[in-house]
Order: sequence, then structure tokens, then C-alpha cells
Amino acid sequence: ARPVSRLVPGNEHAVCAGAPATTKVLAFGDSLRAGYPLPTSQAYPAQLESMLNQEGVPAKVTNAGVSGDTSAQALRRVDWSLKNGRYDMVLICLGANDGLRRLPLADLESNLSQMIEKFRKAGLKTVVIGIRLPSNFPEAYRKGFEELYPRVAKAKGADFLPFLLEGVAMEDALNLSDRIHPNEKGQKIVARRIADFLKPKLRKAAG
Repeated sequence: ARPVSRLVPGNEHAVCAGAPATTKVLAFGDSLRAGYPLPTSQAYPAQLESMLNQEGVPAKVTNAGVSGDTSAQALRRVDWSLKNGRYDMVLICLGANDGLRRLPLADLESNLSQMIEKFRKAGLKTVVIGIRLPSNFPEAYRKGFEELYPRVAKAKGADFLPFLLEGVAMEDALNLSDRIHPNEKGQKIVARRIADFLKPKLRKAAG
């Protein structure tokens, strides 16, 4: 059957009743999520939203990145985020600041687990995105850090994307001078990878 157009009360624009619903995505994280120190429009959440919409997957992506946040600080603002917006999905990418400060891995794992539980209880589909530490970190800590992300995702039944900065990390042309935060080109690559990961999931949910 062909989609039926209707008029929204108080609005002159016709809306296609058969059009796929817009998925509301919360991008929850730290400076890597916020796009520090770039304009919000250049950060990957904004680029992700643009890519998904241009490719026929209606989405609204809210950038909830706070520069400098540890997993403990982010956990404390989960409830605030849920009270101040309605979302269908959350992308959780946290832990970089825990790792750089060499905070206890058990605390990071616990904080991530609690975040997932809070978001899932609120009805959000959850995606965990992993982070890796520079190779000059102690091997045992670095290995334990990287291994906890897939473990938490599996234990909590969340989708998992192994590494946020795949193809971007340590590439001078794709990062700012600190070699930690992606520049606009790097942000676009990150957005492209996440969009490709999400598209089949969002289309399946819409279908």
C-alpha cells in the first residue's frame, strides 16, 4: 500500500504516515564525544546525524559529551540526561580519562555496568564503544582496560563496537596537535564508522 499523507494540526506541512520514525540517539561520553575543542557542528555526533539522515535512516543525535569526565562523573549525570530528554538509543563511550589517570579498572567496569543498567531500565537500546590506551602504558593495565569493554557489553547484552578511533588514533593528519582528539577529518571518519555500524540495526528496528 502507498503511504498516506496527512496534515498535522496547526501545521501546513503534509507528513507521510508511512515514513520511518526518527530514532533519537543519545551520544554519551567525554571530550572524545563532545568533539573538544571543535565546534559542535564538527563533532562526530553531528556528522553522524547528518550521514544517517542523508542515507535514509532518520535520526536525531544529541551530543552529551562532557570534556574531562571520568566514568564515575558520567554515571552521576545519567539520571539528569534521562529526565531532560526522550531517547531510543544510547551510545556509551567512556573511560579514556579513567585510563589516562590509571584509575582502578574494577571501578570503571562497575561504572559502565551501572550506566548500561540505568539506560536499559529507561528503555534505551544500548551500544558500548571501546577505547584503547597508548602503547606506552604498562601492558597489564592496558590489556585489562581494553578487555573490560567487550566483557561488560556481553554481560549486559549491549551491542559492542570495539574501538572508537579505529583508523584515526595516532594519525597526525587526522588529529589535533595533542594527538588525542580527532580534528574535523578524523571526526568524519569516526562518524562514518559508527553510521555503518548503526544503519542495519536502525533499519531492522524501523522495519
